[in-house]
Amino acid sequence: MKDSWKEYKEKREAKNYFRQNNDQFLSSEQWIKTILACLVGALLLGIVHGAVTMGIGIDFSILYIVIGYAIANIATSVSGVSSPQVAIVSAIMTFLTFLISRLTISVYIYSALGFSLKIIIQLIPMALTSMFQSGILDLIFIVVGVFVAYQQAQ
Repeated sequence: MKDSWKEYKEKREAKNYFRQNNDQFLSSEQWIKTILACLVGALLLGIVHGAVTMGIGIDFSILYIVIGYAIANIATSVSGVSSPQVAIVSAIMTFLTFLISRLTISVYIYSALGFSLKIIIQLIPMALTSMFQSGILDLIFIVVGVFVAYQQAQ
């Protein structure tokens, strides 16, 4: 019994040592920082992209790739790690950025028409469907932008 306890203790110490010295494992605090930083970046980039699109009247699809790269850069610089887990967070936040961009456009249009901003929650499904109904080229660039975010953070 003492041998099995000693072996279990050695395995646990080896596992803890590996996790402390391997940057693939993030602590809960690092995950929270990474997700919050990506969320703030997604909000800012989404609002800016939506405002630029509304201001110019043209949606530059190449910006989807730039946004994917920017979100991946935020995720890897805050976490200090390039891993599949960080890549998944980066891809999800990039998609969220695109959704926020479409939501910004919808909010701008509805507020210009005189509707109250209380309907923002009701606009989320409409913004989501508008992402997929805007055309095949936009959809391709959305997928490529999410893929770029995943690849850059991996």
